[in-house]
Amino acid sequence: MIIEIDELEYIKKKTAEECCELSVALMQSVNKPKLKNTKQVEDEIADVLMWLRQLSMYYDNQYILNRISEKKQIYFKDEKIQHNNI
Repeated sequence: MIIEIDELEYIKKKTAEECCELSVALMQSVNKPKLKNTKQVEDEIADVLMWLRQLSMYYDNQYILNRISEKKQIYFKDEKIQHNNI
């Protein structure tokens, strides 16, 4: 695969930007529950997922999937979140 450096750098920046925007929206939903920003959180999740999918095309997807499986075993035992690991 030929990687366009400028394209990859742009995708990295957009991914980071959207992750930051999601972080802000999530913190607002926790700290200001009366704000009711559900749609904003959903929009930011969509943006992050879109850019992560683009970014993942430049990396080892098998490794990423393996790490996800490992993390799920730690954080989601019996399909419940293990809070003490956070």
